Amino acid sequence: MVETQYTTISRLCLHPKNYQLPNDLPRRYGFPPYKGGPMHWADNIVGLDNILAGLKKYGKERTELVSKNKNYRPVSYWEPSKLLEECVSKGKSLTQVWKEREKASMSKM
Repeated sequence: MVETQYTTISRLCLHPKNYQLPNDLPRRYGFPPYKGGPMHWADNIVGLDNILAGLKKYGKERTELVSKNKNYRPVSYWEPSKLLEECVSKGKSLTQVWKEREKASMSKM
């Protein structure tokens, strides 16, 4: 279950232009509304650094599995998104990074 939640977070992070803030994301994906949705879970409960580490761990395991069995398809969805990696490297939440980007885009106008 956690593995699929990690990939959900990474996939949602791949397309931040679709949402202004993490709270704008749909509150589905198995998250009850009172828990704040997937990005709240990622930012505040699990931690983006743990999600990034989990994606790398599970991605490595799946890559080894695929390399041993030619019948398995490659699994690119374990690849962490650039935004997730950026947040972890800066030590910032998704909300903080998205607000910075919003300010930067507004100042260009």
